[in-house]
Amino acid sequence: MTKYPKVSIIIANYNGGQVLVDCINSVKNINYPNFEVVLVDDNSSDDSLNRAIKIKGKLNLKTVRNKKNLGFVGANNEGVKYATEKYVLLLNNDTSVSKDLLLKLVSEMEKDPTIGAVQPKIRMMDDHSLLDNAGSFLTKSGFLIHWGYGKKDSKEFDKKRILFSRFCKLYGRI
Repeated sequence: MTKYPKVSIIIANYNGGQVLVDCINSVKNINYPNFEVVLVDDNSSDDSLNRAIKIKGKLNLKTVRNKKNLGFVGANNEGVKYATEKYVLLLNNDTSVSKDLLLKLVSEMEKDPTIGAVQPKIRMMDDHSLLDNAGSFLTKSGFLIHWGYGKKDSKEFDKKRILFSRFCKLYGRI
């Protein structure tokens, strides 16, 4: 990949406190050269938004403060309204990311224009050797299964696979 299409990272926050600060600090270490962060505060009663602004450094950070709590989905939808870029990454406020996350995800998207979404492996916050999931699947009866939930990471979970829908592939680690 020679070009770096811009990415908007949406972070929905409600009373995130220190986990939001940790998330912002990890995002600051991303080595992808062309991204912005849209931080949507969902009417928090704590000082997490101000703490994030205070530590942003050179991070290209847009902030949106909802006048009422819209919930997780509503806050993400609000953030997407402010995203003007080719790619959007929805990132939970309690997430820590690897520095090469965007390089891997954008590279995968750029290789195949039929891909509508990609998902990295997600590790448990309290024990990084365990997976939260390596992709989600709907069963025939409509139940959602999180592949790898609670399991030790292994090569089994390194393979690209079709997830959730036929347009979503897994790549990389978070």
